[in-house]
Amino acid sequence: MADTGNNRVQRFNTAGKADKSWGGEATIANQWFDGTKKYYVSGGTPGTDAGHFITPVDIAIVHGKKADGFVVLDGTDRVTVVDDTGMPAYQWKVDNGGSMEAGVGGAGFVEVAGGKIIVIIGSHGWAYDMVGQPKADWDIPDGTPNGAVPLPGGKFGLIFGKNLVMYSYDGFRHGTILSDEGEDTRGQGWESWDACLDQKGKLWVVTDNGVATKYKKPGVVDYQVAITDFPLEMPRIAVQDDVVYVTDRDKIVRVDALEAHAKAEAASNPP
Repeated sequence: MADTGNNRVQRFNTAGKADKSWGGEATIANQWFDGTKKYYVSGGTPGTDAGHFITPVDIAIVHGKKADGFVVLDGTDRVTVVDDTGMPAYQWKVDNGGSMEAGVGGAGFVEVAGGKIIVIIGSHGWAYDMVGQPKADWDIPDGTPNGAVPLPGGKFGLIFGKNLVMYSYDGFRHGTILSDEGEDTRGQGWESWDACLDQKGKLWVVTDNGVATKYKKPGVVDYQVAITDFPLEMPRIAVQDDVVYVTDRDKIVRVDALEAHAKAEAASNPP
């Protein structure tokens, strides 16, 4: 988890216990996007040294054979690559020419797709190799996205409103792969949503009305199930083995979606 206000990254086990963190000791901080927070208690020391962050806004996992690393984008447009030993390995600053906006995660995203690190800030995108060498940068024709997700084949998707648009690392726009035109496979009665791939490369979507959808491929539903009986606020999700993890306000909701789907099927088809 990129813990924005606490200037740190935390790792949680599947039981919800934080078992490791990066970002220094707890302190009184005054680092924030637009200076509206003069001083506040922070769980991690903000800074530019290796292994420190200033308002981290997004994180992407780098899968390895023996262990995983991760990439962090923080509110100062800085990218940090942490290797599979948990040590900061590479760090650089994106030539943004401006400041990232405050908000839920800020208007910034980082993803790893096709061996490239994709950084999105506002309506512009950059691609780097895994050691920070620039490979491409481009203006995003659809504007500023409110979500990002890696896709199979080295592609990635950007969320614009209710649309998911596929791109290549050089900014080539392949087209919309999910939309609300016609019969929306995500159902009705929702506004915000998020998407991710599970460890088998299957696309998942969770909408703010608490409904999860697993796809066989984009647009072709495997199954759909309600995972909460309460609305979610700006959900951000991850999925492993059909278990959905979704952030909601100040907590993480964990639901076995396959088990919930089996129960719903049994309830609707009693013996």
